[in-house]
Amino acid sequence: MASAGSITLNESFYSDLVLGRVEGGDQGYPWLEATVTKTATMKMGSIMNEAQTEVASADAASAFSVLVWCNVPLDSVEVGEEVVVVLAVRGATLNRKLLKFSDNVAVTDAAANALEDRGLKITSHVYP
Repeated sequence: MASAGSITLNESFYSDLVLGRVEGGDQGYPWLEATVTKTATMKMGSIMNEAQTEVASADAASAFSVLVWCNVPLDSVEVGEEVVVVLAVRGATLNRKLLKFSDNVAVTDAAANALEDRGLKITSHVYP
């Protein structure tokens, strides 16, 4: 779990990761359902590239989407196994404190900017 000031955030809770969303018809689809191969570092909040693989901090500019939902707990999926997930691609406000690179480096401005350029809003302003 991550801590944000006086509150404790649980990275497995959708409501702690996705703070809001806009589902306007002129934006296109805000969510992308994808089949991905589970890695040892994959979690809710994993930053993904357009090929739907995790992004390392060195490739921050390739950030395309964020893993926000899986119908089974990701911890129950074996590494190397395929799993269907939902990726936020636009129109969602996401909690920056819960976004993750595959190499466990804190989210950089380059990644946040790349995601915002795609239509996601990244914020660290989370209040209890």
